[in-house]
Amino acid sequence: MRNVARPGGSLPGDLSEKQAEELAVARAYFGLSVEDRANATKAEFKAYKLASVKVALERLFGGKCAYCESVYDSTAPVDIEHYRPKGRVQEAPDHDGYWWLAADWDNLLPSCIDCNRRRRQPTPRSGVDLAEMQSNPRSTATITSTGKKDAFPLADERTRARGERDDIAQERPLLLNPCVDRPEEVLDFTFHPDIGASIVYARGGAVPAEAMNPVGGDVAGEQIRAHAEASELDLVAAMSIHTYGLNRVGLVQARTRVVRQLQFLAGLVVDLDEMVAQVKGSAASEEVKELVMSKTSGMQDRILQEMRSMTEPTEPYSATAKAWVDKFLAMAERP
Repeated sequence: MRNVARPGGSLPGDLSEKQAEELAVARAYFGLSVEDRANATKAEFKAYKLASVKVALERLFGGKCAYCESVYDSTAPVDIEHYRPKGRVQEAPDHDGYWWLAADWDNLLPSCIDCNRRRRQPTPRSGVDLAEMQSNPRSTATITSTGKKDAFPLADERTRARGERDDIAQERPLLLNPCVDRPEEVLDFTFHPDIGASIVYARGGAVPAEAMNPVGGDVAGEQIRAHAEASELDLVAAMSIHTYGLNRVGLVQARTRVVRQLQFLAGLVVDLDEMVAQVKGSAASEEVKELVMSKTSGMQDRILQEMRSMTEPTEPYSATAKAWVDKFLAMAERP
């Protein structure tokens, strides 16, 4: 996950009109008592499904899931996800949902099916050896229910907005919003040096491996909260990892393929460094040495440019790639 700015003027033109129509109907419906609603036509929300909304979100996020950065077009249709759920709230059973935000542009995000819909996903167990996980992913995983669906945990339930007149700014969400937050400040990745397995973890803990799968199994938000506090992890990051399923095995494997490619390219850079060192110490003429150094320097620049291109916002799993490249460049002391 990475920050994606939602610029002014990106609002689809036809969304405002449709939103106003739906909001008028919703206000009338939710203004009724619970008893009277039984005899009234239920408010429906369709404006957020407009083709223009899908196109605008695809342009904004480069055709990637807002949460896990998977390119969804190659596998399944996009889900238009509501950051604040429109129909009901898992943590507050008596809540009507944030119905007044059902077509609010700032509340809409593109999501892959696995991040948005509640599904049972194999997730690495805490402390599992990454090499073993890569060779036997299913046997080293716990089946965990992940997917946002209608989850929206808050730091303090008493601040939850329950109607249009309530101030949502008083809420402190425990889920990252890529258009508001800077996920790179609270999320990081642990990489296996040999196989490149890429596990996302919440910053703050002393031992990243312990944060791979905060509790495992079918756990409740309170268990994630307790684990994060006990391990001194960033609570929003830990809750987001679990809720969005950012360590589901299939996703870890996809990120690992990106890291392996980066490892291959980095290996070429190192090999070229060694070649230059050998040529410098050889009996070759200065002319030959200069030619070799010039050619290898150009090759290294192109390889490094390819590595940097994998960190661009439009690329799949760019946050993973950026974390890996930044660490490689720092170790290699390259600009």
